[in-house]
Amino acid sequence: MFIYNYIEIENHKNISEDIKKYIIEETDVMLLKWPWKFVNVERLLESVPQLEKIFREFDLKIITAAAIYRPPYSQGGIHIDTSEFYRVLWPVINCETSTTKFFKYEPEKFREGSGRDGDKNLTALSDVNLEFLDEFNLSKPVIFNPKIPHGVYCDPNLNESRISLTLGFNKNPRYVLTEYCC
Repeated sequence: MFIYNYIEIENHKNISEDIKKYIIEETDVMLLKWPWKFVNVERLLESVPQLEKIFREFDLKIITAAAIYRPPYSQGGIHIDTSEFYRVLWPVINCETSTTKFFKYEPEKFREGSGRDGDKNLTALSDVNLEFLDEFNLSKPVIFNPKIPHGVYCDPNLNESRISLTLGFNKNPRYVLTEYCC
């Protein structure tokens, strides 16, 4: 079962800075502070053209992008995304010391849900009894399986928000990105 792999992208920190500038200056993510906020893909790629270039060589087209906002001290929010394909998760602000944890799916412990931006998911009723599978710190871009229950655990010593960017593609990126995975 594939859960995640880091992706080796040489200049990912510079790209993260460009994404940060885009999110702060051109979106309402910081104002709304929603856990999940779709961003305009066309405007994102105009502001951060390196993103399109990186994935184009693999015949991948970014078709959805969303900022994931987590306030300080956030823990959990375990859910399963309804996206069809694996996605890329990109660190933007204060991601290095937060942890994304994955858990075993037990259908009776989840309910259907949706976010303020219309995103659909399955949300855990409680994470107390879910079996832990794996985890990563978002220190660089990651390809991950959003169909496995997961949640973000922010650094309890950090009193600032955490923001990451999730990218969805026209086809499953899992097998075309293998040469960049660790």
